[in-house]
Amino acid sequence: MRMHSISAGDVVRAFRLLDARDEATRAAIARVLGFDLQAEARPQAIGRRALNSERRNEEKPSLERSFEEPLCNRPLFNPQWTRAMISTMARIRTRSGPPEIEGLVAAAAERQPMLSLALSISETASGADVLLDIGEHMAVFSREQARLVHMMRRVLGRGMVSTFRFLGSPARGVLSQSTSDFEAYRPARPGWPVIVLTDLGIGGGAAAAPSSEWLEFSRLVRSGGCHLLALVPYPPARSSADLASSMHIIEWGRATSVRTIKTALRSLER
Repeated sequence: MRMHSISAGDVVRAFRLLDARDEATRAAIARVLGFDLQAEARPQAIGRRALNSERRNEEKPSLERSFEEPLCNRPLFNPQWTRAMISTMARIRTRSGPPEIEGLVAAAAERQPMLSLALSISETASGADVLLDIGEHMAVFSREQARLVHMMRRVLGRGMVSTFRFLGSPARGVLSQSTSDFEAYRPARPGWPVIVLTDLGIGGGAAAAPSSEWLEFSRLVRSGGCHLLALVPYPPARSSADLASSMHIIEWGRATSVRTIKTALRSLER
């Protein structure tokens, strides 16, 4: 039987299955699985201003929670490759380049009639819509989500990245930066990638969405002329075959490289 590699998502599941609540136990579990937790000292709030701030935070709904402590002391993506990977994910691939010379030569050699000219793939830079899963099983990755969004805005431009939040799946509605109620998501610009930072329900939980919802959302994205990329903290083999055939599933982890992303993007090209 083939064994899957251990991912950051597996560490989170181990914490919950073993009911690991203290830092020492979590650190021990993580070390066994090959991860190294980051211990962060949280300053104690003092003074009236800090107390009022804490009370305001307690009054906020859970959807506006502060970012959780990171899972490990290293970003999930290799920092040396992150910029290049973001640029690769945000490039639009269209058949708008010059004619494919190889095809023309092959057709001429076989004396086939040339009824049309096949254009080569051309890549152009774009922005992205980024959808953040804020379910309980993604809470431990919330700071990683913020870190990646921050880097995307640095690489692509602040005005080129729009962020939304969702629970379960975006098919249930999303929260934008300017709204406090869930609204139906619609791709803003045809051709732009729609990137979701989620576990696709692999981690389980009450809010986990079935594959049917993700398939529905994938069809919605394609109908808007966009393509869907899912950055998942589990190996792609953990996802169902129907999801893998409807969207680009990329492991959100150290094993991913620019080449990995290019291969994933080309896998569903028509």
